Amino acid sequence: NLNSQNNRHLRFVLKYFMCFKNSICLWNWVYVKSNFMIFLVGNNSRLSIAFKNLLGKSCVTFSSRNLSWLSETESLLAPEIILCTGALTDPKCTRDEFYDVNISLPLRIANRFSSAKLVTFGTIMELSNLYIDSKRQLSSELLTKVEYFKHYRLHTLYGIGLPKSHMFLGSVYEALKTGHTFTMSSGTQHREYHHYSDIAEYVLQSYNTKENYTNCSSGNSVTLLDIVTSVKNDIDPSFDVILDKTLDQTNETFGTWPMNNSFLSCTRPPLKGITNYLINCLEGKVN
Repeated sequence: NLNSQNNRHLRFVLKYFMCFKNSICLWNWVYVKSNFMIFLVGNNSRLSIAFKNLLGKSCVTFSSRNLSWLSETESLLAPEIILCTGALTDPKCTRDEFYDVNISLPLRIANRFSSAKLVTFGTIMELSNLYIDSKRQLSSELLTKVEYFKHYRLHTLYGIGLPKSHMFLGSVYEALKTGHTFTMSSGTQHREYHHYSDIAEYVLQSYNTKENYTNCSSGNSVTLLDIVTSVKNDIDPSFDVILDKTLDQTNETFGTWPMNNSFLSCTRPPLKGITNYLINCLEGKVN
């Protein structure tokens, strides 16, 4: 009963969701302090949009590209938490560009607001590329250079805008839209897919826990072949797929991840969530 709460400095922002897993219906809410200042860095990122949808006017947003605000915030009260969502993922970016945005930016922000808790985001993926390498380096440097931080290691995210062209779902979407044959690996690689909105809600519930690092694993992994099979069954029976095992990479995951938290294990089912998302994209709606 929220009315029985004695602390007048708290207001509750109710966020209801239901998930049916083992016939259990869960209800959750997120609360924030009425005088709680949150800086949200990366105002155009999809994760940032998910946070803004939940927080509304409780957060102040800043660019992750134009950093003039770092020297123009003297008049602002120091934030209690900084959600640093801005990141580069496009493989066409250079190593220096990845370093500037994915590593240097969070460290500069932490240095400027040393009393605030810095919340950053990395990857749990096992492959190696400039994006993943930059996130691993950030994870390592946080421990030695930042006093108050929480670093979330994420799986693959989807939702809020059209799929990115360099991502698997982006390739699937393009093939669906154009009617072209879709060529892929054997598809036996396992992935966890989480909606941006579900991750944002989980972060707001868990950022204040004592662990510095959190793996956002639900235990509900799917194979890439599961995804294209669902697309074929639920979206387009004529969707033409060619499997090419020579495209497999030996250092990819062909098994499941253990569940790290019950919240994400009870969010939207990945295959249904992905197909609904792709249907909306094809109909000109994004969510």
